[in-house]
Amino acid sequence: MKLGMKQARRNLCVAAAAAVLLAPAGHAQQAKEPIRIGSTLALTGPLSATAMTHKLVGEIYLEQLNARGHSRGWSCSMKCCRA
Repeated sequence: MKLGMKQARRNLCVAAAAAVLLAPAGHAQQAKEPIRIGSTLALTGPLSATAMTHKLVGEIYLEQLNARGHSRGWSCSMKCCRA
């Protein structure tokens, strides 16, 4: 049976919507490890002052985000690497 372009597109959209809706159900059974947010910052050298400001602001934001609980029960942490 040959599908028309509209029908094929509709089937693809339905499959994508089903995948999005069913994905959180699988994750709910797993242990909730913290969400890690990575950053590459120049912590030494001429850009270190700006990088330290960005690091501090990121840590404050994540602290407030975890306190409010807006990450759907997941805790967030930040990992900084030197550039």
